[in-house]
Amino acid sequence: MNPVIFGSRKAQSLRTLKGAATLKTQCDTAFTEHLRFRIIVSMVFAFRKIKIMHDLSVSQAIARTILNQAKEKRVRKILSVNLELGELTFLNPEQIHFWLKELLKDTPAQGAKIYIKKIFSRIRCKKCEYEGCVSLRDDSFYHVYFPLLRCPRCSSTSLEIKAGRECLIRRIRVST
Repeated sequence: MNPVIFGSRKAQSLRTLKGAATLKTQCDTAFTEHLRFRIIVSMVFAFRKIKIMHDLSVSQAIARTILNQAKEKRVRKILSVNLELGELTFLNPEQIHFWLKELLKDTPAQGAKIYIKKIFSRIRCKKCEYEGCVSLRDDSFYHVYFPLLRCPRCSSTSLEIKAGRECLIRRIRVST
């Protein structure tokens, strides 16, 4: 028994070609999605690495400054260090604390208490005169690219940053 053919052979051939093209498109889409997923995963790991390196390099600079000051002042023992980290630096206080503890081992600052105060961001909008906080979520991209800040009231990007960019050694308590 012969199969029933709907339409002409040309129409059937077109349907077959269209089906093959659809299958190819679906395969291409699946492959593209797979590549996109792999690229995103790679970027996330790269940004995590950048973030860790960002926190480590800042911690190294802080430790170097603390130890240089101690050497300059001929200090025997550093008892505590008070730091201020602005929200817009996107530094993780726990990471900074960890790296400082590691970097200050076998130095006059070994065992020093490290106090970190977080300074929240404060902006002033030049358009509507709003002054206050801006809410940010912690995103790995912000460790590479600074976010575009907007006024919460009028959505303007014409802002003056009043606070939140600090990375300060506020006080070093020592024993001479």
